[in-house]
Amino acid sequence: MLIVILMAAKFIVRRFQLPPHMIYRLGAGVIAFALGIVFEFGLVLKVTGVTLTEYFHTRDPVATAAYYISLVLLALMPLMVGRNVIGSVQKRKTRHHAESNSSHGLWPEDAPAKINAQH
Repeated sequence: MLIVILMAAKFIVRRFQLPPHMIYRLGAGVIAFALGIVFEFGLVLKVTGVTLTEYFHTRDPVATAAYYISLVLLALMPLMVGRNVIGSVQKRKTRHHAESNSSHGLWPEDAPAKINAQH
């Protein structure tokens, strides 16, 4: 589940180009958290036909704690992944450009200076 949360957070951050500001990233995470809670208490309780108190009394404490910790991670993950996705893409393009201009494919000592001088 944690791998899916990580992949979903990366997708949301990249797809919607969320700025690296905490308010936007945390807002996306809170929306995901709220949807998870609504799904859990709305649909699951209705399908299983149990009340909210029965639900909490019949759940395994360890599994319940792990589930709710993962929901909290779901809320925080957009804040933790890819703080500057657009900048990292630009860095990769710049590095690729510098490597293609280099005769041996490695970064020479003065490559960052040459790249900065070109831009």
